[in-house]
Amino acid sequence: ATKGRAMSKQWQAGSFVRLRQADLTWRELDGEIVALDLATSVYVATNKSGAVLWHVLREGATVDTLARRLVEHFDIGVDQARRDVDGFLEVLAHHRLLDRGAVPATTD
Repeated sequence: ATKGRAMSKQWQAGSFVRLRQADLTWRELDGEIVALDLATSVYVATNKSGAVLWHVLREGATVDTLARRLVEHFDIGVDQARRDVDGFLEVLAHHRLLDRGAVPATTD
């Protein structure tokens, strides 16, 4: 869902996640998102699946809802969708683009 690699953590299915509102600007270009963190001058670019998730994350959603959106848009299985969502959320969390209350549950 993002261009680049992310460390994978398992996010709880019912976890509510939302994009950070402050100091974050973004544009959609050719079905992809380019976002700039105005506080750190770091940018993140997504692919088309990341753009689908980005739009849902603006208002916030559960991890399950995000996975369902990928299944609906890209005709992929639920397991693949969950892996994609987990990876995407991990990248956003790494760049501190999610609300602080959105913390992943790690599995041991």
